[in-house]
Amino acid sequence: MVRTIITSRWSRLFQVVRRDGWRDDSDDLERQVELCQMMWWMRHLVLAAALVHQVWDGHIGGLGTAVLATFALDVAGHVIVTRRRSLTSVILVVDAAVLIGIAALGVPSLLVFALAVAMLAWAATYRPVAAVLAYIGVNAAVWISYVRHEDQLDATGFVAFSMLGAIFVVRMVRLNMAARRSAEQEHLVAQGVDAIVWEAIPDEPGGLRVSAAVERLLGFRVSEFERPGFLRSLVHPDDVTRHAGFERGDRRPDADVFRLRRADGEYRWFENHTSVVGDAHSTDGIVIGVLVDRTDEMATERNALTLGHLMAGSPIGQMMMSRREDGVVIDAINAACQSVLGLEGDALGRRLDECVGQPLADDLLALARAPEDRRRGEFRGANGRVYEATARRLDELSCSIDFLDVTERSEHARHLHEQARQDDLTGLPNRRRLIEALEDEVGSGGGHPIALLMIDLDDFKDVNDALGHETGDRLLVDVARRLGAAVTEGELAARLGGDEFAVLLPGVDRSEAKERAAAIVALICQPVELGDLRLRVRASVGLAACPEDAADASELVRRADVAMYTAKQRRSSVEAYDPCLDPFDRDRLALAAELEDAIVRDELVLHHQPVIDVATGRMIGTEALVRWMHPRLGMVPPAAFIELAEVSGLIRPLTRWVVRQALSDLAGFGSEELEVSVNLSVRNLYEHDLVAWFATTLAQLSVRPDRLVVEITESMIMEDQTTAAEVLAALRALGIRVWIDDFGTGHSSFARLRELPVDGVKVDRSFVAGAPHNDSDRIVLQSIIELVRSLDLESIAEGVEDEQHLELLRTLGCRTAQGYHIARPMPAGDLAAWIRERERPLLGVS
Repeated sequence: MVRTIITSRWSRLFQVVRRDGWRDDSDDLERQVELCQMMWWMRHLVLAAALVHQVWDGHIGGLGTAVLATFALDVAGHVIVTRRRSLTSVILVVDAAVLIGIAALGVPSLLVFALAVAMLAWAATYRPVAAVLAYIGVNAAVWISYVRHEDQLDATGFVAFSMLGAIFVVRMVRLNMAARRSAEQEHLVAQGVDAIVWEAIPDEPGGLRVSAAVERLLGFRVSEFERPGFLRSLVHPDDVTRHAGFERGDRRPDADVFRLRRADGEYRWFENHTSVVGDAHSTDGIVIGVLVDRTDEMATERNALTLGHLMAGSPIGQMMMSRREDGVVIDAINAACQSVLGLEGDALGRRLDECVGQPLADDLLALARAPEDRRRGEFRGANGRVYEATARRLDELSCSIDFLDVTERSEHARHLHEQARQDDLTGLPNRRRLIEALEDEVGSGGGHPIALLMIDLDDFKDVNDALGHETGDRLLVDVARRLGAAVTEGELAARLGGDEFAVLLPGVDRSEAKERAAAIVALICQPVELGDLRLRVRASVGLAACPEDAADASELVRRADVAMYTAKQRRSSVEAYDPCLDPFDRDRLALAAELEDAIVRDELVLHHQPVIDVATGRMIGTEALVRWMHPRLGMVPPAAFIELAEVSGLIRPLTRWVVRQALSDLAGFGSEELEVSVNLSVRNLYEHDLVAWFATTLAQLSVRPDRLVVEITESMIMEDQTTAAEVLAALRALGIRVWIDDFGTGHSSFARLRELPVDGVKVDRSFVAGAPHNDSDRIVLQSIIELVRSLDLESIAEGVEDEQHLELLRTLGCRTAQGYHIARPMPAGDLAAWIRERERPLLGVS
């Protein structure tokens, strides 16, 4: 039990010694020096008195010197500690050693005893280690003095002095430790909060004692506040009246808050809390207070108050709402927002759907729940004006909505929107509006048919050139008026630019659209009265329908445009879209890419249709007709890819393949007198090396030029008669024969025919088909054959379908013919067999 107590006490003592150490901190030094000032002066007086006594008695020997040296060391130690307070513990130990020394020199016991008492009183203010060392040194000095002067101090006195000194030191150490812990706690509190602890003592004139936090909060040293009136000099001039009585502990509400200037010149708001220790009505009470920095809180409160006033008086409608158990409730709303929503009376605390109705409440809540970049939308308020509502999520359960009046902006935007979609001249919708309406119709997914008419005025440029643009504009306005009158509700007439118009017909199928198009053309073609002018215009109309011709708006417009250009080329008023006539059809473009590969991969084959001498029935040659054996589509007819080859630029390699293959097939026919004819495109005539290539190819294949016949349609020659004449003349110069194909379907005359460098014509099948049964057709056919013969040209009839056709042609004097009755087109191998089997003449004529 005793051992446990001793161990516990020793452990606590060891912890105290470890915690304190030798080095003192600044707070302890200030307190120690302050408590020891009296002990210092008492020691000085004791030593001075001893020195005077020695001088008075005439004892200026060793003792006097010792006292004088001690006095000098004591004063020196005092001065050192005053300047270097961190050396107090060292000076204390040195003083103890000096006291031991002067006691050993035989200084009177009374003087040693007096110095010992003063040193104990001084040492007791220090930390435990220094106090214990000083106590040991003092007791050693007193013991030495007892040994040297037994007649002045007995052993009982020494023991009593040691015991009383020990009790005094222990008591003072405990008091100092408690004061130190209290100071440490006060220091931690002062440094941990934004507050300045101060006290004003009535007996101390003017100054204040403040905590160390003042240096952090105001930037001034603690010592500066000890000067009278220093704190008052920091108060803002407008707050001097509030500050006047705070040091007296006034509790007036208007004296609690005032501004203090920092060292950098900034003013901060501080809230003062005071209390009086002692009698509050006497002059002896100590006023203690706390200055708390409230600048940030006051700024927040001031901003909140300002924002509240701004929200209440703002012309922008503002509302805050939060989700509760019973629904979404309005937490705050200003007068402008109540006007926007048409609310009457107090709406605070009421459910949103009860105030504005369920549909609008759902729209507002959907806006608040939307992603951050989509929390904005336009609403029409109860007052009829347009507002832009912007939602902001405050937290998971609350949000705010602002309503900004954008009526003028919305009207301006609507006006600009209409202007951007209206033609300035005619007032009709423009291309943009047409595309939007068409996209809406196509994208609606209703499944109803849609027809689009593209209208272009024929020869409108002549009107502008002859009569001026002003007259042309008046004509366009009149046409626009007629189109506007021709459409019904839900339909749309638009001007696309220049003399091009369009009509959108939702719910109208292809056949009905053709009837509407014809009626519109008839309406446009009516005479137009422009002052003293009377004009009549024609129009070409292209028709495309959805979903038959296109599945989307842009493709429908493009295909209607293709149909319109087809109508212009054919000089017809209305044409429906035909994919075979569309050079930019997607399927045709894909087919064009495959055609280029087909030429390289030998997917093309050549069929020959026999041509016979009508008089003898013998075959005199063939017409080479190209076929495409597509690996996926099978046999592709010529009409599906010949025109495609022309518009895609593939007609050059295609024609040259056909010519070379046709000349190669001649060798297998078994006769040197047979000839082969091939078709040329008008685009072939523009190839600068065409004639040279023919000459080279004939030479390479060892074929006589007179065995080759080239055919070119009448309409192609008429497109550029000069170029055609030059190229055909050059081919004839090589010995190649030239025929005009489909004669009678173009616009050439017999006078022009006489001027062309050709050897013969192929009479179109349309003139042959009805001749055996129709006198008029027979007369026309006879006239053509006789006129061709009169020009010293040969004629060949196409479309011979039966024996009557052959008999009539023989009677009329037509030299050659071809048709299904004679033979259908067949591969070269089959044609060779066909020739061998027909050794006798077809008509039995030898």
